Amino acid sequence: MSINHASYFAVGCSWYHGSISRVEAERLLRVQREGSYLVRTSESNRQDYSLSVKYVNGAVVNIII
Repeated sequence: MSINHASYFAVGCSWYHGSISRVEAERLLRVQREGSYLVRTSESNRQDYSLSVKYVNGAVVNIII
C-alpha cells in the first residue's frame, strides 16, 4: 500500500494527526496518560510515519515506522 493510500485510510482516526511536528506531538501527549500515542507524518521523510508514545516516566518517545 502506498503512503497516499495509507494516509487516506488513517484520516478520521483519533490516533492519526497528519503533518504535525515532533514538538507539537510531545505537547499533545504531555497532558495524556501513560501509554497514549499518536501517529503523524515524519518530519525528516514525508514518506514515513512517526509513532509518538508517552511512557510511564512522562517521557515521549518518537519512533519512525
